[in-house]
Amino acid sequence: MDRRHYLMAAGGVVSATFSGVVTAEEHDEDNTPYETELQFGDHQLVVDHGGVSPTAYAVVEVENVGTVASGEVSVTAGWLDEAESRVGDDRARLPSLRPDETWLAHVRSRSGPEEIEDFEVTGEYETGHPRSPHGVGVAESDYRVEDEQLIGRIKNTRDEDLERLEAQGKIYDADGTVLGGGTDSERDLPAGRDWTFEIWLPRLPEVVEDTPNYEVPEPTDHDVLLDSRTHRIADSS
Repeated sequence: MDRRHYLMAAGGVVSATFSGVVTAEEHDEDNTPYETELQFGDHQLVVDHGGVSPTAYAVVEVENVGTVASGEVSVTAGWLDEAESRVGDDRARLPSLRPDETWLAHVRSRSGPEEIEDFEVTGEYETGHPRSPHGVGVAESDYRVEDEQLIGRIKNTRDEDLERLEAQGKIYDADGTVLGGGTDSERDLPAGRDWTFEIWLPRLPEVVEDTPNYEVPEPTDHDVLLDSRTHRIADSS
């Protein structure tokens, strides 16, 4: 499985790009390789007061400045206390990121915000992009904001069974920024049969105070991609 590791330093200092460029096995008419290249943008620590108790989030922009969609992207925040000691780790995932798309990653902390002074981030991404099999499509889908859930129906019009299929859902704000995503999968989907998927999406901040450069995200749109590959980034946390 092709993937690239990248690093960001703590203390509000981030590298300008992911470490290196991962080149897909594709070329254009001039034999110039298509590339998946992810780059970091703004980042900050915010505290959400909209839940039962305050919750800290590491908010990090990730942009695909390449020419090929990525596979799964994983961002892990390492939480630091006032003494710069590590007090925990949490992760956010996105199924894929298209060229020119930006993901506003929200890594939610399981530690209380009173323990967290800063964060450092590591991550990785797959170079293989989603591949939808012929004869399979999304018949309908609906994003239920109040349930933080994306549901829909997949139609298999093939004459043969499908060994594995994954539905990849993403939600967007009005500017087209990706706010989050998730997946659901089905094995051994019979020929001519439908499959109803349910994708649970990560909770986003609702009430953020004293952070002038941060706007509470408001999902307004969604998208569903299909993927029949089996590649996944291993969860080592």
